Amino acid sequence: MWVDNGVQDRFGEEEPSLHHLIKERKRQVQRTVHMILDKNGSPQTSSLDVLRVFAEHFRSKYDTIPVSGECMKRLMDCNLSKVPDAANLALEEPVTLEEIYQATKTGKPRKAPGYDGICLEFLNKTWETNKEDLLQIVNEMYTEEIISDYQKFGIIVYRSNHTPHKLNTTGP
Repeated sequence: MWVDNGVQDRFGEEEPSLHHLIKERKRQVQRTVHMILDKNGSPQTSSLDVLRVFAEHFRSKYDTIPVSGECMKRLMDCNLSKVPDAANLALEEPVTLEEIYQATKTGKPRKAPGYDGICLEFLNKTWETNKEDLLQIVNEMYTEEIISDYQKFGIIVYRSNHTPHKLNTTGP
């Protein structure tokens, strides 16, 4: 088993040259996995066993965590006071330009972009050009309640002594 990314040295639809083929072969030899330890610490050397150990590892690492409704209820019941009705009315108001501006300015710089590929640096550098469009998009999503499946999904990572897991946070 080997990890392939030999196309990274080519431009666009360029056909591989002899140089690319030699470089790709060297990379293939360097990145070939000959042996891996399974979860019991036993060495696995056949291609199928190496692939099986990788598959088991990633399946367990990225599998969803089953959670009972009672567990979620206890988690959500944190003795928080109920939001007053007057505050709820404020939450129903459209988002303002100032709120979006503050959100982009208070975000941490040099963070990876989301699924849309847009990072805070882009929003901050193009603020004057795009602020009205961004405000319109956010408010239309909010008022029309049109949200894509990608916007309803996220990965929550709980850091502890255990392996992090992916949780499906898809909304109703």
